Amino acid sequence: MQLDLFLHSADVQLRNAVIAALYARDAEAMRIALDRLLAEFPNDLHHADFEHLYSELSALSQEAGSASAIAQRVECIETRLQPPLQKMIGTDAAQHWIEPVYGQLARAASGQAFTRSLAQAYAGGLFLRANELALARASVLAIPSWRRIPEALAWMTEIALREDKPDEYWPLVAELAWIAPALLAALLAVGVHCAAPATVLRYYREFCSEAEADGETDEIVWFPAWLMIEHAELLPWLRTAHPHDSRPARSAALLIDLLLGERRGLTPAVVDKRQQLRDLAPAIFARYMARR
Repeated sequence: MQLDLFLHSADVQLRNAVIAALYARDAEAMRIALDRLLAEFPNDLHHADFEHLYSELSALSQEAGSASAIAQRVECIETRLQPPLQKMIGTDAAQHWIEPVYGQLARAASGQAFTRSLAQAYAGGLFLRANELALARASVLAIPSWRRIPEALAWMTEIALREDKPDEYWPLVAELAWIAPALLAALLAVGVHCAAPATVLRYYREFCSEAEADGETDEIVWFPAWLMIEHAELLPWLRTAHPHDSRPARSAALLIDLLLGERRGLTPAVVDKRQQLRDLAPAIFARYMARR
């Protein structure tokens, strides 16, 4: 809803007072402003939305110390607070409004160990939502074997994307594609929100459109192998990805050997690895050979 702060009609002024209290996260002031609005305009069209937002704002003042309470608070923010807030003040303003709320929750969660069943209550992910990247990074790095945990790997990938560190995010993108493809797809689908570099989003769109056009699998697990073939300049970064025991990851490892080995010519080792790639991933092999 777009309110005009320069109009002087009584209803607009009273609504603006409610909005101002909401912006200030002052539940008491919002209640007072809302009561004044309803006293003069009991049938105000935004009454229900204002009441709902007041209720959610009041709930935020309650402590959420345990991991389960924090997880429940996060779910309420996502499902009950964020949608009406976006409707009331706009998507960007709502995002800025909510970030400090996540920061408070992150600090409440600090010191609690990571558990996958309550991943959304871990401080690292909450600091990321609060756009406090340094604290998010430190919290994720504190998780033992974080690189093998889908949620932690996704958080670190998003941190690297936001910080625009290609030497870090390209191998993480590859690992996330192999370990938790749905999380990578969700991350790149909201690329504007996570501030992913334009190059990453452009290459991902190319991958999706080409896979759809030529009938190849469009599963994101093949994105790293596709990158190695179509954008070989990324090889120095992609080759640092940690290995994974899956067909797409093994195919990518074969491609690395091929792309490096063929610089010395068509050696028996290159011929052998081409055969291995053809047996392991025929569609990827066909794309690779089409570029030779």
